[in-house]
Amino acid sequence: MDEAGLLPIGDVAEKFGIRTSALRYYDELGLLKPAGRRAGRRWYGAAELRRLVLIQLYADSGQMPLRDVARILTAAPDDRVSHEVIEKHVDALDRRMARLASARHYLEHHLNCEHDNPSRCPALEEDLRKRADEIIG
Repeated sequence: MDEAGLLPIGDVAEKFGIRTSALRYYDELGLLKPAGRRAGRRWYGAAELRRLVLIQLYADSGQMPLRDVARILTAAPDDRVSHEVIEKHVDALDRRMARLASARHYLEHHLNCEHDNPSRCPALEEDLRKRADEIIG
């Protein structure tokens, strides 16, 4: 860190566990602009580091592609696009969490089932029949 509180691109990449090429790509997308440049190197301050944390939160926690993160972060303050993008990802996360909860339920049942082989479990067989019937119609 220099006297102005700025970090060079290599230090930022190392601390955040990403490549310097990712930071340059974020710059190209308009997601993250460096606070300044010195001798051709990008330098980042506290505001840019907080924005990088936000980018990573959206990308990791929200499982968003960078194009959606860019749509959120570059939207005008009165533009609803950021809310629409976030709502889409919240809905997708809800669906995924429901599928994961269902999978967990079945796996826990298999662990605790009195039948050694889950394919011999009457409760599972009945549920599988109902699900197949729903799919077939």
